[in-house]
Amino acid sequence: MQKIGGIIVVGNENDSGKSIDPLSVIGSISLIKREVLTFQQAEVYPKIIVLGEENYDLERHLWDYDVIFLHNKNNVQPTMINLVKIGLDYLYNKVDRVLVTPVSVPMFKFKTLLELITIEGDIVSPSFKRKSGHPILLDKNIFDIFLNSTLSMRETVRSLKDRRRFLNVKDKGIIHSIDEMESVSELVAIHNTQILHPFLRINIEKEALFFDSRTKLLFQLINEVGSVKQACNHMALSYSKA
Repeated sequence: MQKIGGIIVVGNENDSGKSIDPLSVIGSISLIKREVLTFQQAEVYPKIIVLGEENYDLERHLWDYDVIFLHNKNNVQPTMINLVKIGLDYLYNKVDRVLVTPVSVPMFKFKTLLELITIEGDIVSPSFKRKSGHPILLDKNIFDIFLNSTLSMRETVRSLKDRRRFLNVKDKGIIHSIDEMESVSELVAIHNTQILHPFLRINIEKEALFFDSRTKLLFQLINEVGSVKQACNHMALSYSKA
């Protein structure tokens, strides 16, 4: 069974040059939480959030959603491609394929993710009425191409046109960014219905709680990065509480 990871890029500018606030509320929840819940519903894991700059409010906002935060430690220009590279570098040899989306496109459906995953190809892009959108699905075979690219994200994808496939979907959410707030608002009711799903959390307690999903993630990250402090940094956990 393929392992599918997810990358949500936060901190880059949108097409109009404006910064995106991932905590902006659409309906009753933030746009970043919508994307995390949609990934969660499609059983995408690990769920990676790459931050172009520090955002402690966002980390506190999602501390209990089993996401992994990656930071722009080298202070590279927070373009889409540079932040995607941070995510791909972390996921290298950990997943078979990865779904990639900017935080500015929050209304795609989990069924679209499930459809994308069934399509073979090095790059799979969803399209609605002949217009491509997000998330895009990248195979591990081309991670190195993106990691070594000197082009923009869009140019890198287009340079691989012979290895790219398109999937027509009945999902307007893939093409609407929060710049188009009127169009996004029209999709809220439908999106709210589709993100409703059961989610089981298992806790182990004795006199007090001593094992839950956060503990599991902490152990996993310590094993991967070899440092308790660094593991805590990836999951918005105070080092003193680890």
